[in-house]
Amino acid sequence: MTFETRTTPAQWLSAAWHIATGQRTAVPPGPASAASMALAVLLFVAFNALMGRVFILGEARFSWSDWWWGWARTALFVGVAWFGLALWRPAGRPAVSTSAWLVLYWVASLLPAGLYGLWWAMSARQWLPAWSGAGWLLWTLYGAMGLWWVVIAWRAARGLGASALRATGLGLAVVATQLASSWWLQDQAWTRDTPGRTTAPLQLSQEGFEAQETLFAQALDAVAARADGPAQVFGIVYAPYDEGVFLREAALVTRAMSEHLGAAGHTITLLNHRSTATQQPWATPRNLRVAIETMAQRMDPERDLLVLYLTSHGGQDHRLASQLWPLTVAPLDAVDVKAWLDEHRIRHRAVIVSACYSGGWVPPLADDDTLVMTSSAADRVSYGCGEDSPLTYFGEALFQHALPQTRSLEDAFALAVPHIVAQEARTGLADTPSNPQIHVGPRFRERWQAWQQGRGAAR
Repeated sequence: MTFETRTTPAQWLSAAWHIATGQRTAVPPGPASAASMALAVLLFVAFNALMGRVFILGEARFSWSDWWWGWARTALFVGVAWFGLALWRPAGRPAVSTSAWLVLYWVASLLPAGLYGLWWAMSARQWLPAWSGAGWLLWTLYGAMGLWWVVIAWRAARGLGASALRATGLGLAVVATQLASSWWLQDQAWTRDTPGRTTAPLQLSQEGFEAQETLFAQALDAVAARADGPAQVFGIVYAPYDEGVFLREAALVTRAMSEHLGAAGHTITLLNHRSTATQQPWATPRNLRVAIETMAQRMDPERDLLVLYLTSHGGQDHRLASQLWPLTVAPLDAVDVKAWLDEHRIRHRAVIVSACYSGGWVPPLADDDTLVMTSSAADRVSYGCGEDSPLTYFGEALFQHALPQTRSLEDAFALAVPHIVAQEARTGLADTPSNPQIHVGPRFRERWQAWQQGRGAAR
């Protein structure tokens, strides 16, 4: 394959295609022209924008501010290539054209990235067999794509005159830079168009703190004392992490407690989210402790029941993460929650935790008077807790799918688990199941059954 002295963009594209597909080719000599560079950049930017949209199911919106962050990644990538090709070279060896290598690599790398993106998008939309979305398979394909990138970078550098050692080092360096920068520089221009998403930072001020105290006091005052009659349910929803999924889940659980557990007027929701900072009291350990104290004052401790729902990210130390930047909020652990419940003599309590590794909450809380339900085992992650997720898998299964069918928390758990297992299978996570956990104390079961009888038969 021969080229004219003045290499056209079409010839550069042809050479890149041959490099990507493993075919022998003669790489054009000399630097790439401005037209060839412009075409390569246009293809690269357009492809990334297209893939960003394809990876999102449902409605999405484009953010120009996020899109500009992609140029930071591009600048970093160009800098690594320039150092490896033009600046760093053995004595007596000529510099290799950075512009020529960039054109070849950018265009050729679109092929493996496009095939991976097509597979992922078709699997996520359930256009392929269920096994196609398995986590191990997607990671295997991602690894193969990375190796393909290394080979492309190596072949392009060798074709331009770099030594084998230099081409290998460059290939590994640029691919490592590409993968690392895609993790550290979250520059996806497309985001799921979901309620509660905002990029406006929380503004802290003395007036804001005072307004929060007023909001919290009003929320506590709004919790009605128990009325005469049979056992009643009181509820606390605690969502301490500033992400849209927890905002939506807190709203769902609050509504479900009122509609299905009869806790209307007996529920308080503590929430950390920038969009509600002037509307809802914050989810902090101090506010949770005070909320538990208030519930104890409004309840009959011998007859009534408290349902405490906690939703956030969780760590392997079994603490719940808290975030409301720039406010610093301490994480929450099971030992403190148990101490507060015991301190205020709330005897009959259900503690439901939706978080990764939340099974670690079962041993500290389990006793004869307590139900503990968690979205995962102590050594497992749970799913659906991304910013753009509609709800967590666990929250959706328990409160949207199961609880409308029964007033029994045990039965709701039994209905929710197969729903979660099916959802994990649909999304390729069957090989790493969350394995939700439950402990039901015998005295709690008796008290909950008495409450059910007081409200009539289960639906």
